[in-house]
Amino acid sequence: MTMRDVAQRAGVSAGTVSRVLNGHENVAGPLRDRVLAAVRETGYATDRAGRVRSQRSGERVHEIGFLLSLPYLAHQDGGLMSPFWAHILQGAQAEAHRSGASVTYEALPGDARVLPQREEGPRRFGSALLTGSAPPDLVRSMLASGLPLVLVDNYLPSLEVDSILANYAYGSELAVTVLLEYGHRDIAFVGGPLQQEGGIRHAVSTVELRAVGYRNALAQFGVPFRPQITETCDLTPDGGYQAMRRLLQADQHFSAVFCANDPTASGVLRALAEAGLEVPRDVSVVGCDDELGAVMAPPLTTVRLDKQAMGAEAVRRLQYRRDNPTAAPVTIMTPVELVNRASVATPPA
Repeated sequence: MTMRDVAQRAGVSAGTVSRVLNGHENVAGPLRDRVLAAVRETGYATDRAGRVRSQRSGERVHEIGFLLSLPYLAHQDGGLMSPFWAHILQGAQAEAHRSGASVTYEALPGDARVLPQREEGPRRFGSALLTGSAPPDLVRSMLASGLPLVLVDNYLPSLEVDSILANYAYGSELAVTVLLEYGHRDIAFVGGPLQQEGGIRHAVSTVELRAVGYRNALAQFGVPFRPQITETCDLTPDGGYQAMRRLLQADQHFSAVFCANDPTASGVLRALAEAGLEVPRDVSVVGCDDELGAVMAPPLTTVRLDKQAMGAEAVRRLQYRRDNPTAAPVTIMTPVELVNRASVATPPA
């Protein structure tokens, strides 16, 4: 059952149904009652309809679900996973508060491929920020439900859906370019899991964008891409540690490493130290996201992402989507910047 079915039953447009379900006041009383009757008769989003009635009486505010989906990572345990997601959530909550809405966090099961139907699940929200590396099937399911939706930190250009993410490809180019400008030519890449064993594309879309930036920077300097000095991991410190150990055991020469995120870089630094290699004297290391870089030893050169700006922009786009349900979807990339610290030097002689 979709919003179009409700609209057909009520004899109105899908936009009118969306405005009623999201508590907008610019729908005449009789028309609103007709839509709510169609909602009850079709069984569509009855919980949300009840919340709309509560909003009109002043009992509830519009609730936005901050739904975290990390199916490709090994350690999804129902928590926020890392400060990265917490900062995005903080930005979303602050922006929602300014408009009188609220944002509630919920972790989706790692194997979720359709919109959960449980009573206490995402259907209780009036709209949703689907955050993380949600697979296409889950996104399609949520779009089909009629729930106003914006993807956060995900990029699925094959689907008609709004997306908010950092400019990862450009940020990665900045990171790898600084290594190239220092004279490095053998630059390893430690990224996330692949879509399939033996494949080349990363399962996490934003990591694939980092890989694109990495390869673009190499190409601009005429440096050939060497797949034998790329490794995958689950984007955690332990994952980065194990990935670097595999690179060292492979006995492939590299003088620098670009890591897909700072937690991965922290594991890379530990593995290098255990191998007796000093950063940056022996190997230079650059990260991405600036979550932990300032407190590492040595302090990490990395790409700074404005996570709170991502969350705030996502809420603004979601509010626009609720008001304009038929508008063409857009992808908005927030700015990034390179933060130079102490983990990069010229290659050893």
